[in-house]
Amino acid sequence: MKNSIRKIFFIMLLVSSLYISIVGTGTAAEPIIKEITLDPEEPSPLSTITFTAVINNSNNLDDVRLIVQECTDSLCYAIGSNESMLAVDNNTYQTTVTLTHNDATYIKYHLEIETNETWYIYSITELNLKNETNNNSSNNNNNNTNPSNGNTSEKTPGFEILPFLMSIIFVTIIATLSERKRLR
Repeated sequence: MKNSIRKIFFIMLLVSSLYISIVGTGTAAEPIIKEITLDPEEPSPLSTITFTAVINNSNNLDDVRLIVQECTDSLCYAIGSNESMLAVDNNTYQTTVTLTHNDATYIKYHLEIETNETWYIYSITELNLKNETNNNSSNNNNNNTNPSNGNTSEKTPGFEILPFLMSIIFVTIIATLSERKRLR
C-alpha cells in the first residue's frame, strides 16, 4: 500500500512540475500607458501623424497596436487604421498614420496591447482636427497626453486555473490518505 501511495505521489509531483515548467504560472504586470503624444499636436484632415506611446511595465509585450478612426460630425468611417507600433527604446513605441478623409472633423484612437497571450484594450481618446479655414482646435475630450490607463478589462482567459485545480486535487488526496492512516 505504501509503495502505491508513493508512486501516486511521485507521478503527481512529476506531472505538476512538468506542467508548471512548460506552461508557467507567472503573469506579467499589466502595461500602463504613461502618455501618448502626437506630432503634429493639432493635426488636420489628410495629414500624416506620428503617434508615440510611453508604456510602463513593457518588458514582455508581444504586440502594441494603434487603432485610429476618422469621423465627421455625423459618422465615423468604417475603415480605420490598425497599425503595429515599433519599439523605439525600452518603454517607447511609435508609428505613423496618414489620414485619408478630407471631410473628417475629429479622430478617435486607442491602444491594444498583447502580453503573455492577454490583450489589454485601453479607452478611446477623441481629438478634434484642425480646420484650415478656422483655427478652432478645441476638443471635447482633449486628453491626448494622458489616457489615464482606461483599461476595459477585456482580457482573454489563460490556463492559470489548471495548477490551482491540480493543487486542490493533490491536497485532497493527501488528506484522504492521511485520514485512512489514522483510522487504522
